[in-house]
Amino acid sequence: MVAVQYRWSLCYNETFQNPNITLFWLSTMKNSHDEQTADGAAEHDAPDTVSSISAASQNKSKIVLESFFYELTGQIDNFKTLVNLNLKVFTVIGQPVTSLDGIEQLKHLTELWVCECPLTDASAVIGCAELKKLYLYSNRLTSAPKTTGLRKLCKLSLACNAIKELELCFAESLKDLNLADNAVSDIQNLAMCRQVEILNLSGNNLSTFGSLEPLQKLPKLRTLNLCDPMYRKCPVTSLANYRSYTIHTVSQLNFLDGHTVEFEERENVKRFMGKNFRFYKVLSSNYTVACYAEHDKQLESSYNELDCLQSAMVNTMVNLSKSAENSKIEKECRKKQRKYEVVQFRWERKHWSWLPRLRAFLDIKRSFLELEMLHFGNINFVHHTEEGSSSVKHRITTILQNFICPYTKKNAKLSAVDVSKVIQIINIQHHNFDHFKGVKDVMGIGISESQSFIISQPGKVCSARHWQLGFIQDYVELEKPNMKCLVTNSFAIADQEWLSQNAVRQQPYADGDLEPVRVLVLGYVISDELMGSFTRQATAEMHLKTKEEPSEHCHHCAVYSSSISVNVVPVFIVEYCYVFKDNSDPGIDDEYSIQDEEACPFKPALASSKFNTITWLNLTSLNLSKTMLSSFGSLASFEGIEDLDISYNQISCLQEVSKIFPKLSQLRASHNQIKAVNFGKEMNTLTNLDLAYNKIKKFNLSVQWLKKYCKSLEKLSLAYNPITDVHSLSHIRYLAIQNIRKLTTLDGDWLHDIKGEPIVYTFAAKDFKYSSTVTSIEQEKIQSRPKLRNCGEFCVDQKDGGSSTPSHFACNELGELICLHFDEWKEFERLEVSVKTTSVKWLTIRNNLLAGFNFVKDFPALDELDLSHNMIHQISVTALSTTRHLVSLNLAWNYLKDLDSFSNVPLQCLRVLNISYNFVKKLDGLKNLIHLEEMYAAGNEIKKCEPLQIIQEWTQLRIIDLSGNPFEDAATCRKLLIYHGPHLEYVNGVAVTREEVEDANDALSCTLNKQYLSKLYKPSQIKSLSELTMKKCGIRRVNLREIDLQNLTSVNLENNALTSIGALGHLKKLKRLCLSKNKITHFGDAKRSFDHLEMLHLDFNYIADLQPLELERFPRLTALFLQDNCLTTVEGVKELRRLQYLVLDRNKISTIKPNDLSIESLKELYLEFNLVKDTAFLK
Repeated sequence: MVAVQYRWSLCYNETFQNPNITLFWLSTMKNSHDEQTADGAAEHDAPDTVSSISAASQNKSKIVLESFFYELTGQIDNFKTLVNLNLKVFTVIGQPVTSLDGIEQLKHLTELWVCECPLTDASAVIGCAELKKLYLYSNRLTSAPKTTGLRKLCKLSLACNAIKELELCFAESLKDLNLADNAVSDIQNLAMCRQVEILNLSGNNLSTFGSLEPLQKLPKLRTLNLCDPMYRKCPVTSLANYRSYTIHTVSQLNFLDGHTVEFEERENVKRFMGKNFRFYKVLSSNYTVACYAEHDKQLESSYNELDCLQSAMVNTMVNLSKSAENSKIEKECRKKQRKYEVVQFRWERKHWSWLPRLRAFLDIKRSFLELEMLHFGNINFVHHTEEGSSSVKHRITTILQNFICPYTKKNAKLSAVDVSKVIQIINIQHHNFDHFKGVKDVMGIGISESQSFIISQPGKVCSARHWQLGFIQDYVELEKPNMKCLVTNSFAIADQEWLSQNAVRQQPYADGDLEPVRVLVLGYVISDELMGSFTRQATAEMHLKTKEEPSEHCHHCAVYSSSISVNVVPVFIVEYCYVFKDNSDPGIDDEYSIQDEEACPFKPALASSKFNTITWLNLTSLNLSKTMLSSFGSLASFEGIEDLDISYNQISCLQEVSKIFPKLSQLRASHNQIKAVNFGKEMNTLTNLDLAYNKIKKFNLSVQWLKKYCKSLEKLSLAYNPITDVHSLSHIRYLAIQNIRKLTTLDGDWLHDIKGEPIVYTFAAKDFKYSSTVTSIEQEKIQSRPKLRNCGEFCVDQKDGGSSTPSHFACNELGELICLHFDEWKEFERLEVSVKTTSVKWLTIRNNLLAGFNFVKDFPALDELDLSHNMIHQISVTALSTTRHLVSLNLAWNYLKDLDSFSNVPLQCLRVLNISYNFVKKLDGLKNLIHLEEMYAAGNEIKKCEPLQIIQEWTQLRIIDLSGNPFEDAATCRKLLIYHGPHLEYVNGVAVTREEVEDANDALSCTLNKQYLSKLYKPSQIKSLSELTMKKCGIRRVNLREIDLQNLTSVNLENNALTSIGALGHLKKLKRLCLSKNKITHFGDAKRSFDHLEMLHLDFNYIADLQPLELERFPRLTALFLQDNCLTTVEGVKELRRLQYLVLDRNKISTIKPNDLSIESLKELYLEFNLVKDTAFLK
């Protein structure tokens, strides 16, 4: 037994001002001299420690008790006998204390140290109301003690414990909190510590950037440690861009991981993050452009197929009409006719499925892109598109081929899989990443078949329109570490339900699923050794077997239970189709392909011997169907004919039809070559018009013509035309109704359900499956987070496999609406909301039938407005005038043509505008939107480059996308945009390089000459120019003598650097010249006269004297603008004998002599803000 010597001392402590307060110090020291003492003596000399403390409590002095690591016979293991003590500081280190029960008796305790003990229960500390500092590090606590009632507690150390979850248990007064070396993975509940200034979270399980977001809610946090050298580091500190992200997210920090956050670093981070977010926004925009470019390509290909089908049908019908009954030719034609009906059905099904498929995949790509953006390069989704035997797609196909077991081949007749897309998941933030033996091989595409499995739970094989994004997001964000899973090597098990419904019954398109495109997640087992730890499950009941077959295990198929991230890593997302033997779908049979046939010879009516037009005079109905007719020629008018059938011919012009048959009531003209519905004259008697299977592309223009010429039209068919100017099939019906009021039938469908008053939807909460309450803190978080979608899409947590956000509404804590989100909702043309809407910040109405949006005036607090994919034709000034706080406006995929209304709308807060895929031809109306940062106008009808100089007004613009517009020279357009937008980072989806900026400056600045114009126009265009506008191009000189500009009548060189006028004198037909905001002082050396110039703008120049301008060289000048110069006199104006308008505002003119303005033709004179005191010159 070790003998112990106790030293008790009462001493005066000079640090206390009160001499009556003593410091009681109890220390225990090992005495080496007493080691040989007998056990009995030792036991006699060593009193119980806690009893001694109690005995000393009779002294009312303040006591500090220190107990160290020494092996004592009187160890401290509880505090229940601590009574009547006035302790302020209490330190216990290395003692067998497991609970703090009894510590609440120390009512005056301000500082407590219980460290390096087996402490598991610290709940009693709540009774120490005066406590200011609490140190409980290096214990065995599994949860943080409740300190919410300790209002004076400012410092708490819980480092080196075993805490996994943080509850709402912290004192609000805390300023210094140490939670290092625990096992915390969620710090949401730290939001209650709003006074904390120093926080140490080193050595916890914070693995993703998202886990740090709660730190934004700590407004006074100044020092943060996630990588303290005294402790372990958090996994998040190993991620790429960790420091930049943390400084950006927790913007109030002054110190991070022991290093000062300097002002320069903070600014660099701000610029870096801004560019990073814009990079992903541009990628998202590029995906959209590529998606719809692919859609246009598919449409063109589809319409080419339709054209071939239509030609074949016409030839077949013509041959059928010529054949004798029951002949061999007739039977052959009947057979072809039935075949073409099948092909037509298949074409229609395929044609209308393209856009939904592309949109679904676009949403998926955006979701992946958003995950990459949120993880700042630590998550990547690599799309493998290459072909060949060594490609990733080929290897994945080989692996999937082995997942088809003998039972599946036999009973489902499944022979192969056709892989269309392979997406590789690269997740470098995975906490076990460095330990995976097989992952590096996978990254290098060294794929092992024996280690690859389909993940069937929690992810599952699904339709290409409903990817398991929730599962993928949980994995990459590590929201469910070590999640349990099932993996299998069999399609019969992984996709049992779909195969049993579609394959076994030989109906691969059953239940309305028009495309059997499936998606699976391929998991990779980390190593072969781990396969031994998998639990194999029974497969007899999970298999495609007939009732006659025994319910025994398939030796090929296996199902294992394991866990994601421990044993199995999801590495590939695969989109594929099943290939069946003896597939009954007629569309894939060669028998149903269209063969090239010899076309029938079509002739004009006058050239055809079969037509005897004299017999038509007394007819009221005329059938010319299948008569190989190409035109009518110059036939006389037949006003008696009311019913005309010219189907299955080659007629291309309706104007000759209206001229020859002016009184038609019915016209059947399907299967022809008609491209435009322009009758050229009124057809007021026409009630039935069939134009199916023609070449009509412009539906909007067609209904406008029908509105003008066919006011009595009731039935119309335009089916199977290659229409390109309507965004949605549902829009066709409403566009027809809006223009042709008497229309009752369109393409065989009755329109009574949509005729009459506009469809109004009144908001009702019961109509929505999804809703939520979003607190003010959550609103701020949604608005501040980097995102590629609207804020309103983050109000609900949707992880049920859908790639797009469902329709929903959200309220704030007061129950006020803040978000309305309608996407492919009930069809309506106007929205009404009976509840209060003044708090709504985010409004989305997509994929609907809105023709206008005047109702938006009832939403004055809007930040974001998304009305894309509607039928809006014009801007509502009334509505937008009330939305003064609008930051983002999306009007893409509408029918806008004119943007001039924007010039009357005060949208000073607007930062993002999307008008892509409308029919806009110019952007002039957007000039006043000077705060724009992002401008998307892809897929419109903008042709001219010069008006794009408007972007020089948008000094904050960083992104502009005009791709897909029919520019005559796209390269020159890009150069012009770069020159006039010096702050642009991206143009048409491509980053602007320093070399491009220099090239644009060299090409478009300084001298306006032949070379300059040749970079903007083709030679033929230069010769035909009538107007030339070059604003803010840095032009210093003009040399146009070598160019033939005989048609040029108007020149605008505003905001350049010209000093003289004379170089433009050889433009003989020039009538209007604008040189505002230059540096003009004199006429120049070129002594030419402007013989036809009528209007001259010289305002905002450096003109101090009119004599050097040699105004006598402008003999026909009628209007002269000289405001905002430095003129002191008007001498020289009298040379302008035809001058009618003279503007001299804001100069320094003090006196005007009567002879200076002796111009009889002068009608208007402006002299505002000058120094003129005498008006005698007016006499």
